[in-house]
Amino acid sequence: MRLRGLGAFCIAALAASASGWGAELVVVVDGVRNDRGDIVLSVYASPEQWPDGKSVVDLKEEAKQGSVTFKVPDLPPGTYGVAAFHDENRNGKLDTNFFGFPLEGFAFSNDVHPILSSPSFRSAAIQLGQSDETITMHMQYLGR
Repeated sequence: MRLRGLGAFCIAALAASASGWGAELVVVVDGVRNDRGDIVLSVYASPEQWPDGKSVVDLKEEAKQGSVTFKVPDLPPGTYGVAAFHDENRNGKLDTNFFGFPLEGFAFSNDVHPILSSPSFRSAAIQLGQSDETITMHMQYLGR
């Protein structure tokens, strides 16, 4: 029997946590334009879930103009995609206009700048080994 997707991730995460070999991923979200609302961060472990499916980690911090730092402990080694958005009105979603263009800020790992749609998992993918890693993502604002 072969484990796939979230089940395999959960087993790997439990093993990492128990054995102490999981790494800490520190994500700095830079370029936050104001102190309103929250910055919401999601970490994805597969292209099938990216970016609108089930994430393996979801975190939220109060917005601070400038930068907001997240710490994700004990992630097993693997490939991850990270997405964030500035939920300025705290409604729990990335607001878009009639055409689907974001009205609130967003950011992706590898500082991918999407054109007309979300970037691919492959373009945003980062490799996490057994050592702690820090990445910086720059918030992009298209609307307002």
